[in-house]
Order: sequence, then structure tokens, then C-alpha cells
Amino acid sequence: MQLSDWSFEPLEIAVDDQRLSGYWLAPQQPRHGGVLLAVSGFDSTLEETYLQVGVAGLRRGWQVALISGHGQMDTLRLNPQTHFVPDTERWICPWVDMAVNRAGIEHCRFALLGISFGGYFVLRATAVDDRVAAVVANSPIVDLRASLT
Repeated sequence: MQLSDWSFEPLEIAVDDQRLSGYWLAPQQPRHGGVLLAVSGFDSTLEETYLQVGVAGLRRGWQVALISGHGQMDTLRLNPQTHFVPDTERWICPWVDMAVNRAGIEHCRFALLGISFGGYFVLRATAVDDRVAAVVANSPIVDLRASLT
């Protein structure tokens, strides 16, 4: 992080007595007040999410928040008892709270992006949180039950 051209800030919030980790990334000169909040899926990490979508967002002038939640690998590091929860808005909406309360954020340019299983996470959260202006559910599996059975 120290050798990067981007600004990195480690993040942590507590939800349901679990410590959830993340990163706030920003270009040296943000082109606008837009924020991309990105979450991975089943077994990815924040660092992989940085490589998958974080760099692209930063190059386009977006501030990027990489987040983790219940059951995910990054959360497992800090909370060995963690497990996935069906109501993912329970942990995504507090991340949204954190992001929209930062200075210089344009609420009309606030987007959620979920990769793989994360695509399901962001759809659930977007259904109950009207602060999100755009959502990208990049889930390659259209029927998770069929895939698992």
C-alpha cells in the first residue's frame, strides 16, 4: 500500500459482535465525488477484489471501498465463528452508512458492486437501501441451488 499511487486507508466496523474489515482507496486527484463499494463472494479476499475491480475504479477517478461481511474469508480471519447470513443488508448497510457520511461524497454517484456470491449480497442490500444510485451484480451463477446440488 505504501508503494502505491493510490491513497489507502484500512477500515473496520462492528456488526453483530463481528469485526468486519475493509479498505478505503482514493486516487490522488478524485475526478468526482463518486464511490464504488465493492464486495467479493464466497472465498475471495479484499486484496483480490482490489485487483479485480479496485484498480479499474481508481483509474476512472472513483473512490473505492472494498468491504467484507459475515461468512467471508476476510471476516473469518478476525471472527472464527462467522457464517453467512441471509439478510446481507444487515452488514452491507452499515458499510453504506460509513461511506455516505464521508466528506466530498456525491450521493447521486454511489454504486454497489458484488462479484460472484457478492452479487447476491448487493441485490438484497439494494432492495432495502435507497441511497444506492447504481448496482452491479456480477454473479456468474444464475441458479445457486442448482449449482450446489
